[in-house]
Amino acid sequence: MPEYKICFSDDTAVKIKNYVDYYNLRIKLLNIKTEEVTEENIIKGALVKFLKDTEVSLQGTTLNKEVEEFGVLRNNFKSLSKELGIKQIDLAKLTQIDTSTLNLILNNKQQLSLENFLKLWAVFDYPSITEVLFRD
Repeated sequence: MPEYKICFSDDTAVKIKNYVDYYNLRIKLLNIKTEEVTEENIIKGALVKFLKDTEVSLQGTTLNKEVEEFGVLRNNFKSLSKELGIKQIDLAKLTQIDTSTLNLILNNKQQLSLENFLKLWAVFDYPSITEVLFRD
């Protein structure tokens, strides 16, 4: 099984640790018979949930009845980059996404691949999915 090294901001690492501590204390106090969770369990679970949610979202972007019902998947990365003062050329360097492809993505002219989404999501320190993706 491949292993990955993931770096988080200190704030994100503290949030993960606090959640793990809270969850484990809660199951002890409520006398719930289950194994304690670890930071690794939380990160794996969050990533699996994200991948499943993204897969479901992307399935709805094919040209079929679902698109009409749910709308096209769009992103807010352009507004996030403006808020943080990140120029498109710098974003291209940070993500290693070709500038022309990045321009299409930021202007919602091209659907995000999972790979490009993860690169952009990481640059912005993993904001809430609902903050970066929406449907028209």
